[in-house]
Amino acid sequence: MKRRFLAIPLLVVPAALFAAQAERLTIRMVPAPNQTLHVRTSMDMTMTMTPDLPADGARSIDPVTTSMTTIAEHTTTVGPTDEHGLYGARVVCDSASQTVTINGKPLPMPSATTDQLVGQVITFSYDDQGKMVDVASEGGPDPKFAGSLKQMLTSALAAAPPITLSVGESVTVPMQMNLPIPTPAAGPMTSSGETRYTLTSVTFDGADRIAHLAVVTSNATILPMASAGVTRSASMDLRTTSEGKMDVNVDRGIVLHTETRTTIDGSTGIAGQSAVPPMRTHGTMTMTADLTK
Repeated sequence: MKRRFLAIPLLVVPAALFAAQAERLTIRMVPAPNQTLHVRTSMDMTMTMTPDLPADGARSIDPVTTSMTTIAEHTTTVGPTDEHGLYGARVVCDSASQTVTINGKPLPMPSATTDQLVGQVITFSYDDQGKMVDVASEGGPDPKFAGSLKQMLTSALAAAPPITLSVGESVTVPMQMNLPIPTPAAGPMTSSGETRYTLTSVTFDGADRIAHLAVVTSNATILPMASAGVTRSASMDLRTTSEGKMDVNVDRGIVLHTETRTTIDGSTGIAGQSAVPPMRTHGTMTMTADLTK
């Protein structure tokens, strides 16, 4: 009799796993109400800008390689739903650090560069379906930076609806953004592309279902820039391809872990300007984010 009772869990667990693999899951990448999350993110980026061969009489420019590492921690406090089914998530940057090298030499970074991130607050508002309906910013010493960040996040996150998949299925989500840049020399940045999500497996953490996704993104970005005091137009044209993975707690709407590696290729040029040759850009960027508690 005792052996029979011991055998029951051995039968139930595989059955639950099989059912989880077979069912279609609706995966929301926004947190459910009434919880507090602590997340640590890191980004390592290396970019090399190489000039094309200059025309006769033009000044030669050496290649420049810039490497940057950024680490940040933030706390997200998700409130309850109101009578209309709306709820908010308040994100506060707790700490930030950054190191930069140019051609292998450390670049001293003023503390204000990261200080403006610490204390920055972004509040997202969601409806009962997990769709973002508004975003507001507060804190930080630079209102223009905060306003641009608000518009950028609105464009980016509004294009990320919930997805419904079973194991082995994929869905492609288009992306189109027009992003303001808080730099006088830059015009609005246009960015378009698509992201393909593939549900590779489902596991359990207690009663919570954990969706494991493979993520592939292709993107094209154009950033027009003004040429210092002249009428010639300049632009930066970037093409990026990213591959990575993501683990999502389906029942709590939490991205537990994500990692991506991005390849960047592009060019920068000034129309009608022969003294400055077009620049070719190549780089890589690795990003990770982990729920710490």
